[in-house]
Amino acid sequence: MMKLIKEFNYKHFLIIFSSLLLTTIGWKLYYFLTDDAFISFRYVSNMYLDRGIVWNPEPFLPVEGYTSFLWVVVLYIAWIISGLMPPETANIISLALGYASIILAYIMLNQIKLNDNLRKRQTIISILALLYIITNRTFLTWLSSGLETSLFNYLVVLWVYYMAFFDNQDNKWQIKTGFVCSLLYLTRPDGLLFAGLTSFYIIYKKFKDKELKSLIYFSTICIIPVHMLWRKAYYGDWFPNTYYAKYVRAWPESGIKYFTSFMIEYGYYFIIILTILCLLKNITKIKQIKLHKFVMVIALSLHFLYYTLIIGGDHFEFRVYSHLTILLPIMLVWVLNRLSKYSAASIISLILAIYLSIPIPWAHWYHTKDRNTRNTSFSLKYNVEKHMPNHLKKLSIIWFENQHWLIMHSVCCRHQEHKIFLIDRIRNLPTREEGEKVSWDDRNVMPWGTVGAISWVLPNVAIIDHLGLNDRVISKNPSKIKNDNRHMAHDRKPPPGYIGCFWANTAVNIREPGSQLHIYNKRKSIAEFDKRIIDCEQKNWLNLEKVNY
Repeated sequence: MMKLIKEFNYKHFLIIFSSLLLTTIGWKLYYFLTDDAFISFRYVSNMYLDRGIVWNPEPFLPVEGYTSFLWVVVLYIAWIISGLMPPETANIISLALGYASIILAYIMLNQIKLNDNLRKRQTIISILALLYIITNRTFLTWLSSGLETSLFNYLVVLWVYYMAFFDNQDNKWQIKTGFVCSLLYLTRPDGLLFAGLTSFYIIYKKFKDKELKSLIYFSTICIIPVHMLWRKAYYGDWFPNTYYAKYVRAWPESGIKYFTSFMIEYGYYFIIILTILCLLKNITKIKQIKLHKFVMVIALSLHFLYYTLIIGGDHFEFRVYSHLTILLPIMLVWVLNRLSKYSAASIISLILAIYLSIPIPWAHWYHTKDRNTRNTSFSLKYNVEKHMPNHLKKLSIIWFENQHWLIMHSVCCRHQEHKIFLIDRIRNLPTREEGEKVSWDDRNVMPWGTVGAISWVLPNVAIIDHLGLNDRVISKNPSKIKNDNRHMAHDRKPPPGYIGCFWANTAVNIREPGSQLHIYNKRKSIAEFDKRIIDCEQKNWLNLEKVNY
């Protein structure tokens, strides 16, 4: 990195500037917010109102329905400093993190030790690899959304940078790596996998080298156990409530279709073929791979397998694979460097890889981008076969069959559907300014299903989340739904009588644009209501513990 900084010139500046400009254009093209992002925004709002990091204020028990502690804190700090609310800052911060990922990718591309022939063409190879990233629809999609995805992706790329490009692992390296691992965990619980394997490697290495005293420099990793203890004390669980709500049981059928769609849509099967050829050619050198690089590969592989075979993909369009859209082009350059000494072959391979990644995703976007109503974008599926060149038609048929199955099970739902859903929902809800006129002192309660936007515009109304993302009881209520009828993140149901226990008294008719809030039963005794809430949560939790036992 220092070498690149010393050699930084107009060529590097022009490449980076052009890359960031194209990234900005793509960000604007795919700009959207998801309803789920407003769940995190509500937690930020309650922090801002000095209620704590909670979904519903006391007397409701605190629940961790947000996915990312670090993202919530970042949005809270941005609100304090700028005075701008999360819906206004989230996507700007995500874009900035996307910039950081692109710059880091460029640094990594320039640190790959290319052979003599490829080194002469390093500039064009780096440009093509960056273009491969920037033209990727999934990369561009998750530069916005309001979710923590861009933050997680940047931290994964940064972690890979430290693991892959630093053989001299001095004390500063330990401090930085431990800190990045901690941030990964705070951004998303699956960061614990990267942190765990990194810790195993460093402890093993220090024990082997008899340098255990230097482990003090890795103490930045201690942020993780501190936060886990705080979570257990504050929320009563070791993992976020969203984990229990979304995970019912392993769903490999869904995950394999999710992965197959991803491979076909972006032509990544080409990279897999080249990687296998590279491994076969260099089979005798595998033993020479350094342990920290092996640990890096294992961590990324386990993360991929967990979401593919256990979780079954993701409700959102390739979100859990989105960090791979940055790493795979870098890996391709590494593979080509070891597969062929001819620069022309490597350049042609990169151009072919870019070509294979464009037709399906961009044809799908072009022919669905004007579906701007809820009716035309709901359960959005589009067969791109007729728009494909002949050599991609058969693959596009397989892709569509997988997409059809996935979307019918609420997996891999496309960007346009989420975009229009939120626009439609916001249009039919009261504004936040109107919602703020209602006081929490009146203890108004409303049950709801997709709780993001409505929880934001009604900051002083308790929202009972039907899907359990923000409800400890529903998130652990056993689900007997068979795999054929499953819908990702929609499998949990409230126990009988649970919703009615909270004396809901508030409603909104979302069929009418700008609907007003209706409060149909004002509380006669706040003290009596608060006792009711405490009893409801305790009673149902005890009943659930008996069922699970």
